[in-house]
Amino acid sequence: MRSTMWRPRRRSRMMGGSALIVVTGMFLAACGSSGSGGSSKPVGDDFKGETLTVINYGGTWEEAWNKAITKRFEEKYNAKVVTVEATGTQLLSKMIAQRNSPQIDVWMGNAKDGEELIKDDLVQTLDPAKIPNMANVYPQYRRQGDGYVYVDVGPVGIVYNTDKIKTPPTSYQDLFNPAYKGHVVMPSTETCCSYYFPIIESYLNGGNLDNMEPGWKALEKLKPNVLTFTGWQQLVSLMSSGQGWIAFAGTDRIGTAIKDGAHLKVVLPEEGNLPIPDVTGITKGSKHQRLAELYVNQVLDAQSQQEFTDWATLAPVVNNAHATPENLPFLGTPEYAAKTAKEMPMDWATVTKLQSDWLDRFQKTIGAS
Repeated sequence: MRSTMWRPRRRSRMMGGSALIVVTGMFLAACGSSGSGGSSKPVGDDFKGETLTVINYGGTWEEAWNKAITKRFEEKYNAKVVTVEATGTQLLSKMIAQRNSPQIDVWMGNAKDGEELIKDDLVQTLDPAKIPNMANVYPQYRRQGDGYVYVDVGPVGIVYNTDKIKTPPTSYQDLFNPAYKGHVVMPSTETCCSYYFPIIESYLNGGNLDNMEPGWKALEKLKPNVLTFTGWQQLVSLMSSGQGWIAFAGTDRIGTAIKDGAHLKVVLPEEGNLPIPDVTGITKGSKHQRLAELYVNQVLDAQSQQEFTDWATLAPVVNNAHATPENLPFLGTPEYAAKTAKEMPMDWATVTKLQSDWLDRFQKTIGAS
């Protein structure tokens, strides 16, 4: 889940296979690409004002999404998109409540949400023959069985305040530096990724998703250095003000703050990183299935992907769009992604199954801090 509150200007957020950042590829026109610009005449099939109801995160995220995706889709197909704002548990509760008469046609959330919806039999399989832009999606961003598909992805990494730290950190181990005692900022359970640090530390210390004990021990060891465990909005604020010197954070959030003038820098640690993905799919029983398929196809359109991820400081998921040079420092190279794929694999079905226990353990571990 991505917050819609924290951004001052731009935006307020698989079972099997690794979800990692791939940012190469040339920007080409894709099958199903953008429509007629400012034209009010449909350039695709004419759906005569048919209405599609979709989930979105709201805030400035939705504003940018509408420009890059929704407006093109509506003009191309003479259709109307109605947006329902929901994230995380809100999304799941709405989908469950509408099980017998779904009103939401296309949902969006994180990969964990997608696994929950699949488990509850609330999604339909995406058909690549009817969503041709799926052919351009990097394989690691396609869930086995196509219950959902990735929309965008960005990594976690280290951020530091350049006024407070002059020697750039290079490793997650720099968070343990005694010189930073009381100045490390970490994500809390209100974020999507509080358990990412224990996962990384587990992989680095002989564990894995099924053996997180090394990660919990590392989190316990880190506590004396931590100023606070907090949400993304306050994390960015603390780092920008200089109260926080170094943090573990999503690089897209920090990338946007840097673009807005914050004296911060992002480091993609030498050990690798983990992804924060947004995913989308079609609700089982949608009464507007064909229109929903075309909408997902538009989400995966090269030009729409290019424009939205440029704004969001995220990586596109299709091979015919590319991360801009401005965003590359926040996203990494294909070689860096390959290293992460090998050394820190993420299985979202396992994450979904274990996350509740992880969050309980996280709270117990930091509770005495």
